[in-house]
Amino acid sequence: MIQKLALEIKPYKSIFRVAGILRSLSEGVNTVTEIANHHHLSKSTVSRLLQALEESNLAIQDPTSRKFYLGNLITQIFANPKTAHMDLVLQAIDEMKHLNELTGETVFLSVIVGIQYIRLNEITSKQELRVSVEGCDLTGPQFVGATAKVLLSQLNSQALKLAMKYYNSARTPHDSLNDAESFLAQLKQIKRQGYAISYGERILGSISISAPIKNYTFPAALSIVGPDIRLKTKKDDLTANLTKSAWFISNNIADYMKVNARRFSK
Repeated sequence: MIQKLALEIKPYKSIFRVAGILRSLSEGVNTVTEIANHHHLSKSTVSRLLQALEESNLAIQDPTSRKFYLGNLITQIFANPKTAHMDLVLQAIDEMKHLNELTGETVFLSVIVGIQYIRLNEITSKQELRVSVEGCDLTGPQFVGATAKVLLSQLNSQALKLAMKYYNSARTPHDSLNDAESFLAQLKQIKRQGYAISYGERILGSISISAPIKNYTFPAALSIVGPDIRLKTKKDDLTANLTKSAWFISNNIADYMKVNARRFSK
């Protein structure tokens, strides 16, 4: 019985080890020695697992430096942003549904990867007069709207400096800011207060409220959008409910990351 149980556990242990190695490759831990030390595994075990990943096209090795990198299959799997960030969507979906039912407004989830704004999921308001952002996919860096500003406010100084190179060319006639310095000052204010509110910056006649989601690999934001004639009288309550939901999602992600970290370290 004990031998049978050991045989059943072994494949699962290998899966967790492989997942840990893939995570390490994504974080720049690229040599057999570095990976072995990072995960407290023998070099022979790491070499065996890396060979399996190579054969599966999940990892590749540079023949010159002998370093390993994520393979083409990983790129293909995660070419769809929703697939790449499905763990975030799953951690957020229940709270998004709750917020949608509580407020009656459209709720959506977004991230920024590098300087690319990606909208991941939306739960549309059921009210007859509503605002939806579904299908309004954006490309390149974004600087208008509460969500874009909340995402940018979470970037480190180097990433924000890169994004700001596109500021003047990406501005629209609806921008309320005249110069980059004023915009950066607004981002600092948003970071301090923990939310942003915009009035018709992205969609005329709408109000959008956004709050940061913390503990995720990339800057993320939870947002509410709706007609200004309805939201302007209750934006304080909406902001309170939104920031509370963002806090719950942030905690869900932290718990999820801790569980995965314990699994990967085994």
